[in-house]
Amino acid sequence: MATAVGHLIITMVLVELVCNYLLKLKLSRRMILAGGIAGLLPDLDIPLAWGLSWLTGERVYLHGGILHTLLPVLLSALVALALWNKRVPRSVRIIAAIIPAALLLHLALDCAYGGYATLLFPLHTGNVCPQWDTSKYLLETDAIMLVAWLIIEDIRRKGK
Repeated sequence: MATAVGHLIITMVLVELVCNYLLKLKLSRRMILAGGIAGLLPDLDIPLAWGLSWLTGERVYLHGGILHTLLPVLLSALVALALWNKRVPRSVRIIAAIIPAALLLHLALDCAYGGYATLLFPLHTGNVCPQWDTSKYLLETDAIMLVAWLIIEDIRRKGK
């Protein structure tokens, strides 16, 4: 599993590169940050487990459950498709399209670090992710992505 900072920064870097440089959408920093935050959504089960543990007085562990399956990705993609041709603001349509991509990226990052047995639930309950033992490179990956983000920001500022 990638770190929370890794999920945030890697998603922001990829949203920036794809949306602003490849697709030329010229998204604001707020939109890119929203994409990064969307990349953290599957990990909402962590603070939820903390709250439940505090309320019940017993250790509750929810991480890697339904939020770490393809179901939220598919549901959010359906919502994005439903909104795409509606009369909603452009920013809403773009965020709706970024959310499933960010959720899928979260799952891909977790899969790259060993994954979960719930990824293909309810179709398959075994771990389908490769076991590359990349978890020892968590800090290095975060550092590389932070440097990439700083380079992108520097390029963006020089362009103005």
